[in-house]
Amino acid sequence: MLKMLPTTKIELAVAVYKLLEDRTIEQGRLRGSLPEEVFEEASTKLEQFGMLQSSSSVNREVFFMPPLEQNAFFAFSLEDLLATSQRRQSVPAKFYLADVDYLFDGDYDVAPQIVRSYVDAVTLIGLFSPPLADHVVPKGAAKLIFFHGEKIELFLEYSREEMSCLSGVAEFAQEYMNTETHVEQKRTIVKSILLEMKKEVGGEKFHVGLIMSRFEEFARRVSSSYQLYVSEFSFQKIKAEVEKSKFEALSKINKVFSDIQNQLLAIPVALVVVCGQMEVVNGFSLKNFFILVSSLIFAIFMLFLILNQRNTLSTIFLEMTAEWDLIKGKHNAVKLKFDAPYKLLRSRYRYQAILLEVVGLVVLVSFGVAIGMFFYYSEMEAVPWAAITWTSITIVSYVVFRAVSLFCDPSLREECDNKTGCA
Repeated sequence: MLKMLPTTKIELAVAVYKLLEDRTIEQGRLRGSLPEEVFEEASTKLEQFGMLQSSSSVNREVFFMPPLEQNAFFAFSLEDLLATSQRRQSVPAKFYLADVDYLFDGDYDVAPQIVRSYVDAVTLIGLFSPPLADHVVPKGAAKLIFFHGEKIELFLEYSREEMSCLSGVAEFAQEYMNTETHVEQKRTIVKSILLEMKKEVGGEKFHVGLIMSRFEEFARRVSSSYQLYVSEFSFQKIKAEVEKSKFEALSKINKVFSDIQNQLLAIPVALVVVCGQMEVVNGFSLKNFFILVSSLIFAIFMLFLILNQRNTLSTIFLEMTAEWDLIKGKHNAVKLKFDAPYKLLRSRYRYQAILLEVVGLVVLVSFGVAIGMFFYYSEMEAVPWAAITWTSITIVSYVVFRAVSLFCDPSLREECDNKTGCA
């Protein structure tokens, strides 16, 4: 019978706890009745380990304090285990969780998920501790202090819910912390991401539980920054490259229209000249005819100029798309961050393309007015309904043709913004 109960302190406390009848918890101590066959042995061993507070053979009642040492801790719940900063920073060698009835003795693989999450949480704090952290405050409001351009205070507080989100800590440690390659750069990257996340929470207390609840995002951001480093690029350099490409592309696109601004001013002037120089005659007028021909030549030249600018704009768009695909291909890890500038260029391209179509329509309408005025003056100021009708039909046909062309142009569609090869 003397060998019935375990001989180690934590295992003895667990065994007695499970045997207790009508057990109660009083300020962290356990009270209850034991079966008659183990009462004497349990009382003796509890006293040997200094856990027994009192016992009564009359009703076989024991009152004892379970072990609370760092190498052997009896916890009634996970919250009890996390109650002190010491156990939030260091896993006891052995500990028992009464609410899930599990005794942890270092075997991580067979432990319940909640226990593994706790071990992962402490492991993560260990990874953030010196030498990564510049200073540690282990007691009171425990925190890690980092210096990276500015002071970062990471409070070592976390809850059951926050640590339950943890996964992949061992892989993260192996790849970025427990390594001999690019050690200083990896530490700098981790500090940079910590600083970014601290700024995101604003004035709220920055605690390690926040990192745990967003650990997947944290690890992804560290991975992205490290990929940039090993590619011998920094995010700021890439950003500068993108901004330079965006500026150059915008300048080229805007220049497409600005190059023909002076010529566009000639359209209303030409219309005034045509209307003012024609004379009223009863029949054909050679002067009026030459003015109309001049107007036709002017309209043809303007349409050629607009066609040339359309081709120039298309070429710029192809260059822009190819360069943007090259940038995003070289820096695949952060390509999503560059979508906004590209969409801005696509929007400006669409705007300039539509503007050129409007200019072409204005030129055509101006020539139509010149034709109308020619027949108006040639028929003694009678309204030339036939000329107006055919001119209107021609203009409407042109508008429909260009509208269909624009609709069928994939480079002008919004849904192509996130695709390649739309041009």
